[in-house]
Amino acid sequence: MKKEGLFGLIIFLALLAAYSNSMETSFHHDDVHVIVRNPFIKDLAWVPQFFLQPQTGSGIYSETSSFRPLLMALLP
Repeated sequence: MKKEGLFGLIIFLALLAAYSNSMETSFHHDDVHVIVRNPFIKDLAWVPQFFLQPQTGSGIYSETSSFRPLLMALLP
């Protein structure tokens, strides 16, 4: 039982070390209009609409909106 716990701790520490500096960077590519300027992810009342309206996936209207409801539901 101790080997599994030690192995899990080693994996956790390796992941922590690998991603430790990821929170210090700015948003890139589609992050600005999908996360920063998207009014729909600021309120949990919109979560059901993520599965019905592709336009809730971005802060800008587009005819080619991406439909990623699970991702959008997990962002708030």
